[in-house]
Amino acid sequence: MLRPHPPEPELASRLTGPPESHTPHTVTDPETLRAQLKRARADGCAYSVEEFEKDVNAVAAPVFTFSGEVMAALSASGPPLRLTERRPPEVSAVVRAAAEEISERLGHFRRITP
Repeated sequence: MLRPHPPEPELASRLTGPPESHTPHTVTDPETLRAQLKRARADGCAYSVEEFEKDVNAVAAPVFTFSGEVMAALSASGPPLRLTERRPPEVSAVVRAAAEEISERLGHFRRITP
């Protein structure tokens, strides 16, 4: 999984060619990946619908250090039968809340933007 918060130079170097395809659902188009990363930043989490492993969907949220660097990700995954494409909003709320709590315990505090 490509993390949604890399510095721009790292992101540019990673998107110079198509990434490795793991399943027929893996997104390999660089512009589509950029759009997904932008959405992940805005949503505070990323979704995978059988993109990395067949029959596995996932939701992941970043865990930040006190300095704002991403140090880990917290995720929930399951088979498409249970973690359907309609469930990510409810699952992502739980995953994001847990990742935010861990981040706060590490000294990171969200910056509220108007």
